[in-house]
This record gives sequence, C-alpha cells and structure tokens, in this order.
Amino acid sequence: MGQLETEKKHVIILGSGFHKEAHGKDIFNCLTDWNHLLKSVGGNPTTIQNQNYILDFELLVANKTRKQTEKIASKIEDDLLKDLSTNIEKDQKNVLSKKDIQYPLEIFNPNKVSDVISLNFDLVPELLINKGKIPRIHYCKHVFTKEEKKMSNSINITRHRIIGNKKNGEITFWHPHGDIMTPSSMQLGIRKYGTSITEVELLRKRHKQFEANMSKKDNNYVESWYDKIINQPVIILGASMSENEWDLWFALINKIRNFSKGGNSKFESKIYKMRHDNEKYRSDIFTELVPKSNDYKIQWQFVKNLLS
Repeated sequence: MGQLETEKKHVIILGSGFHKEAHGKDIFNCLTDWNHLLKSVGGNPTTIQNQNYILDFELLVANKTRKQTEKIASKIEDDLLKDLSTNIEKDQKNVLSKKDIQYPLEIFNPNKVSDVISLNFDLVPELLINKGKIPRIHYCKHVFTKEEKKMSNSINITRHRIIGNKKNGEITFWHPHGDIMTPSSMQLGIRKYGTSITEVELLRKRHKQFEANMSKKDNNYVESWYDKIINQPVIILGASMSENEWDLWFALINKIRNFSKGGNSKFESKIYKMRHDNEKYRSDIFTELVPKSNDYKIQWQFVKNLLS
C-alpha cells in the first residue's frame, strides 16, 4: 500500500468514479456516466461513438444546429448546457434525498486535504459536507505585470468555494470545468477546452511571477488550483485522466518540468493515482496509491483509511 506524504496537505482531483462508488457500477445516470449525460439532451448512437466525449458533444451541437435555421452553433451550445445543467441537478436532488446512497466522504478530511479539484459539474460533495448549503463563489485575480495596465481581473477557471473554517479546518473546492450553478461555465466541447488552455497558461505565468517575488510577501495573492497542483502532493480519485483532459495534463506536466532540473527533484511532491488491473499505467508520472484491483470498492476503502 502506498504511503502518503505527511509534510504537506494533499490535493484531490475528483472524477465521476466518486459517484460510481456510491451508486454501484451498474447504475447509469447524469452523475455516473458521460454517455448517459449526452443522451439526456438528444445524443444518440450516431453522435456518441468515439469514446471521446468532448468530440461527441461538438458533433451533437453541429447536428442540432443543422436541423434548424434560427440559431448559430454557439446559441445551440448554450441551450444544451442549460438542459444538461437541469438534468444533472435533477439527479443531484435525487441523490441528496436518499439516505441509502453512501458516498466516501471520509476522503474530505481538512487535516490531510486542502483542496478538491472536481472534474464533475455537480455539487454533491459540497452539499453533503456543508449541510446542504452552497458557499458563495470566489475567483482568483490575475495581476498584470508592470508592462501591462495596472489592473486585475477574475480568471474564469478559478471559480471556487471554501467549506469549513480556519479553526476546524477548511477545504477549497474548485470546478475548473464549470458547474451547474452557472451553465455557461460548463466546459464540454473542444472549443471551450481549447480556450481554457490560454487561462491555464495565465495561471502558470501568474504562479511564476509570484514565485519570483515571494520575498515581497504579497498578502493579496490567492493560490489557484494550478498553484496547489505544483506545490502539493496530488491524489487522482475516480478519474481516468484521459488525453482529453488537456488543462489538467498541462498543469501536471508543468509540475514535473518545474522540478526536473538536477537537484530540484527532491522538492517535488508526488502524483498518486488509483489504477485498474487493465489500465495503462505510467509509473514515471503516477505513484501507486493502493494495490491495483478490479474491485474499486477495495481501493476506495484503502483511500478512506489513508485520508480519514
């Protein structure tokens, strides 16, 4: 069994497997299955065939746009995102109303975890651990360099909510791909994934700028999820981390590059990941967290024991 680092708190990257663990592998809904999610807004076997859901979504947008003459593709996309948000929220309400659905909430231990980067659009974890209340949204600011205008603006992919308090411990939940509270923030298509890379690069430059000026102690600087990935150990739970996750891979590779210079590797914190027996595994990137198994329930129990 893997041993967690104890010097720093951990950052969890959370995928839809979090819902699979609670519902069971044979339950398909808008929380557990991307294919089901797209079908809920009119996807069909002719548009959902690539196991590449961001491409599938683009094909769905294109097909729906072709069938009418009033709206351009971006408006059709907006409509689809609103419908998707509604469908996810229905399943979310259903989950929250059932006491027999048991989520592995033990992983959200503020003594060992500082941040959760959710790749899901729902807010189930936040609602469950915060007694049904959703804290207000915060954003990180981008402070321009001297060569640019002396102003700052919010970076859209840094939307986050803080649950808990400094006395008893708090966890920051990030939704870099958006969430159902703001349908327009939801990132599903290739175009949105592509433009988000620009914002992640902004976070990289922002991080480097702060790193270079740490001696000045900028008390107004709020670390983004990118900063957390670079500086802290990462645990990937319930997420396959396919090649489609460009923005997350961009951050993870920058973490590796950041400490690749000879002598600096000793400062690099690890990237842990659950893994399936048949999953392609990159031991040069990921550190085994728990024994590989076809039974994810066994793995989740190991993780709960490690983090609780």
